[in-house]
Amino acid sequence: MEDKGKRREITRSEIETIFSTGFIAVLIGGGAGVYFPLVMGKTISADSLATYVLAVLAPFWIDMLLPEPYWPKLSKKTRMLVGVGCAIAAVLAMSALLRDGKAWDMTLAALGTVFVLVVWFFLAVLSERYIPELPMNSKAPLGGEKISPDTLEGGGLK
Repeated sequence: MEDKGKRREITRSEIETIFSTGFIAVLIGGGAGVYFPLVMGKTISADSLATYVLAVLAPFWIDMLLPEPYWPKLSKKTRMLVGVGCAIAAVLAMSALLRDGKAWDMTLAALGTVFVLVVWFFLAVLSERYIPELPMNSKAPLGGEKISPDTLEGGGLK
């Protein structure tokens, strides 16, 4: 974590993993409401970008309300910077929705999209869940790393 003045080195592998995940989940899956209208012969609208921003923000708010393990480890300053980034993205998205069809609607929606994607990237780094070098789960569900009847707890069948 970046907390308490300690900075960890972010590896190229971690960044590649974050971008791969973002491409699949955030852009391809989550962005379907933005690019699918293009397939149907329509144009991208401010409301589709703005609602995309709000949809990407929703998990961040849940992470704040029901803290993920990384969230309490972040410094107050870092949490506030994430909050400011989320707030700016939300204000831009809401402004785009209110101005839908008027001047600046696409600009506001595009800026909100940029903000939310930048915040998403930094939260992905801060969460440390994309570090490929860490084993996913080094322990078996029962009995520890090396499964043996001797390491199982309980009385068993007698």
